[in-house]
Amino acid sequence: AVEPIGRMGPPQGLAAVGRLVDTDTPEAAAKAVAAAIALHGTLGHSELASLFRPKEAGDNRERALLDYLRARVAAAGDDAALTFEYLGACCAAGQVDELERVTRDRSIAYDAVQACTLLREAGGAAGKDPRPLINVCDRHNLFGELATALLARRQLRHLMLYVRSVNRAASAPVCAALLEAGCEAARVAEVVSPLHAPSAPAVLGSMLDAECQADVVASLLEPLDGAERG
Repeated sequence: AVEPIGRMGPPQGLAAVGRLVDTDTPEAAAKAVAAAIALHGTLGHSELASLFRPKEAGDNRERALLDYLRARVAAAGDDAALTFEYLGACCAAGQVDELERVTRDRSIAYDAVQACTLLREAGGAAGKDPRPLINVCDRHNLFGELATALLARRQLRHLMLYVRSVNRAASAPVCAALLEAGCEAARVAEVVSPLHAPSAPAVLGSMLDAECQADVVASLLEPLDGAERG
């Protein structure tokens, strides 16, 4: 299918790919994807991607779009806009494992703020699994965004595991963000260090306003750090 389409002009080539897509069978979709990957420079990426836009979740178009964008990202991992387009398609399709893989892969570029916003606002399966969001925020030091997102999702246990097992250095900004978002002092203490939570609420309860927040956070973390060193 690729060679005949490659000999056509762009309008005719796009029409040929479109006919393959409209056939709506796995075999035809695979041929359309192969042609799109090979000829995107001639036929145009946006025009090709629009042909694959699914009419309903789980149809052959959705799978074809994912296959096409996955191949494009693999070949052009430094294209942040392309990666973001792929992340959006994965969110829509509920491809959480692929979201996790792409956001973890440091050879793949993406705009961290865009990706964080996309994942924070995602629904369905992508909105329930915190791994992609954790990857983005950890890689780009967006600890406050991570804390408030997981607080809103009621996924503080995942945040606790992150600060205790993955990135202890994120404890202070995570703690500060939770306090500013109105999270209860006892809950914040449990997230930061459950083993020392009983002594923390009194310290956190002394916070009067945002200006003294840094001092409160430091007061919480200092005894915890000392206990861990000991």
